[in-house]
Amino acid sequence: MPSRTWTLGEWLPYWLEHIVKPEREHNTYAKYESKVRLYLLPHLGKKPLTKLTPAQLRALMATLRPEEAGAATRFEVLRVLRNALNRAMREELLTRNVALLVDMPKVSKDKGTAWSAREAITFLRSVRAHRLYAACVLVLVLSLRRSEVLGLRWQDIDFEAGRFTPVKQVQREKGVGLVLKTSRRSPHRPCCRYQSSAAADRLVKRAGVRRITVRLARHTCGALLAFLKVHPKVAQVILRHSQISMTMDVYTHVVGDSEREAVTMLAELLEDPLSG
Repeated sequence: MPSRTWTLGEWLPYWLEHIVKPEREHNTYAKYESKVRLYLLPHLGKKPLTKLTPAQLRALMATLRPEEAGAATRFEVLRVLRNALNRAMREELLTRNVALLVDMPKVSKDKGTAWSAREAITFLRSVRAHRLYAACVLVLVLSLRRSEVLGLRWQDIDFEAGRFTPVKQVQREKGVGLVLKTSRRSPHRPCCRYQSSAAADRLVKRAGVRRITVRLARHTCGALLAFLKVHPKVAQVILRHSQISMTMDVYTHVVGDSEREAVTMLAELLEDPLSG
């Protein structure tokens, strides 16, 4: 790297190509690259790294109109810049990260509500005999991502040891299509055999429960783990929370009698063989 002072227009592409691309998932790289190309380079590309000020960043946030970039997009733009400047500090190109001095845009967190334990059990009981049942259990009980469920292969399962390792993820790359990428998940004990995963709209309608996203279904996993009295440190690993406090936020919710009853149903559902 040159010893002269870098501009953002020089550092951001270097950071993307030589640091983000080799170390992060393709989807993460693609998300970062779009924020850099569409928002950061056009507005801040000529600014020297060492002379960047919080006022300039606040001006950028104000410049991005809601119709061009909503609060969620502005939030991601600032987060990407924070990450890039943090790495510049590690590379000793900066002594401070001025992006940390700028308040993050407020983003509405109302993106729907995860299933309660009873709703989750109602759904699982309804799809017990369906070929997608295993995939649904993996999402709801072990918090697997859709890409991880889709990428799970028979050779990834050790039936003798009762464990499986999601080695691959199915991801969509622009100009390529669906590809298998290496997963960073640790081994887990399987709840049942994996078959395939697909959109489950018809299954949701048949079960008579609310339609939710796979992301929210994964959030249901935290509540189920708490109800099943799984140790918080184990739950932290399963849920991939970076801090135990995030897991404890789930574990400290009040558990009512109906939820306890639902968990008993879950235990029986997963333990009993399918009949009929």
